[in-house]
Amino acid sequence: FIYTAYSTSSRQELMTAYARALDKTDPTEQLAALEPLTQGRGAGADEVLYVAAETAFDAGQYDTAKQSFQRLRDEFPKSPHVPDAVEGLGYAAENNKEYDAALALYNEVKNTWPDSFTARRQPLNIAKLEERRGKLAEAIAAYRDQLQAFPGSTSAEEADAALARLANTNPDLFPKPEATPPVTIPGLSIDPSATAPATDDAPMPELNFQLQTPEVTGEAAPEPDAAAPSTDSTTSTESTTSTESTTSTESAPPAAP
Repeated sequence: FIYTAYSTSSRQELMTAYARALDKTDPTEQLAALEPLTQGRGAGADEVLYVAAETAFDAGQYDTAKQSFQRLRDEFPKSPHVPDAVEGLGYAAENNKEYDAALALYNEVKNTWPDSFTARRQPLNIAKLEERRGKLAEAIAAYRDQLQAFPGSTSAEEADAALARLANTNPDLFPKPEATPPVTIPGLSIDPSATAPATDDAPMPELNFQLQTPEVTGEAAPEPDAAAPSTDSTTSTESTTSTESTTSTESAPPAAP
């Protein structure tokens, strides 16, 4: 119980002194207030050590910052601040123009802690480093990687702006995609103008709906013979003649003996 109470009291004292140190706005003064607190090993000591390392970097005390980042990595390997500490070591190496060492550290963060927030911004660090040492093609690839790694973030916005700037100053590194050639079918010729859809502004052709009487060629059909008697008329005449002849025979008186 006594140990627990002492630990709780020590943590409260540490956090109180830590809060007071953070109230200072000048990095040098803040670092002076933080350094005595970096010797602890209890809960919260890893955070204090990391903030002290960042403050030293901001104050331009790069060797002190490097030592604090390395201490955090070695003494608190399970701390959630370790990815940020390794990134800080990369910053210190890049500041000393140790570009290969810095690139290795950035890639270590990216590959060792891929799910961390810190890892998702490493493509931007890599891109800046490559551009700084004149490897523009590698820088462009890393900037594009940043757009995919953390879309919508400030890191992505910075990468997008860098790509636009490089495209303006080095257009040869941004070749335009080649146009896709039209699909051709052997033996089939297509006139593009023939398949173009009609537009509302296209004039409509005038249609002529006047009907023309077709000309009849050849001889006219012969008219029927008016003198030719019909069959019914001939039959009637023959019947009448026969009847009259019979009547005349019947009514004549017998001849004298």
